[in-house]
Amino acid sequence: MTSTLPQQHPAIAQCMSALAECYRASGDVDHAIHLHKQIINMMQTHCMVGVITDALTNLGTCYMMKGVWREALDALHQCLTIQRAYLPQLHPAIVKTLYWIGAVHWDSGDMEKEKAVQILRECLEIAEQTIPMDVVTANALQLLGCHAMDEEQCDEAEQLFLRSRDILRQVAPMSEEMARGGSNNLAFYHSGKKPNVVLVCIGLGAVYHDSSRLLEAEEATTQALKILNAVHPQGHSLIQQAEQLLHLIWQTKFGN
Repeated sequence: MTSTLPQQHPAIAQCMSALAECYRASGDVDHAIHLHKQIINMMQTHCMVGVITDALTNLGTCYMMKGVWREALDALHQCLTIQRAYLPQLHPAIVKTLYWIGAVHWDSGDMEKEKAVQILRECLEIAEQTIPMDVVTANALQLLGCHAMDEEQCDEAEQLFLRSRDILRQVAPMSEEMARGGSNNLAFYHSGKKPNVVLVCIGLGAVYHDSSRLLEAEEATTQALKILNAVHPQGHSLIQQAEQLLHLIWQTKFGN
């Protein structure tokens, strides 16, 4: 005798979520969005809070990848509302949702940067009371470091970037290996965690350049380029950004 699971069973939703992430990774974000919406509709009648909030987070980040900012914020704010209704106010899931809301505001343009900074600071305040520092808090620190650079607050930017780097070294010890061509790190880069190590290195390079600490600036920027050249083709925007910074450092160093 065979049996099948009900169509609204959480295990089916988990399989659909995994499939959606495969579509996202392959570049088919629209298909991923469709599946995440299906999961949300399926689980609402059963009040499966964790499944619904995971799907809303994934939906929001898919819209973020497409640059559809309003829909991304709508999904993430729905997620946050549910989490604050059902979870303790100092909960790691709320930290992550706040980070993504802040990141959407950050990526959507200069007019939203101050809103992003406000939300990212709230994210860090809760994180410091609830969880060990992790990739999410490292990413928040990195964005706040970029904001400090924009405000020409080099000392604060350096401290934020260094905190971010130290956290990533703890939670992702292979990050140093990858800068030297380690063999097991490409998958970690593509998981979405690694690029922020690159951005921290570039951020530190810019801070050290502006502070006339040129040897440190060259070292940090060169490390970023080693990682980027291992995973991206020449001409990638991040490679261009790092190369331009390195050229600027050399111009300052050698006067050419």
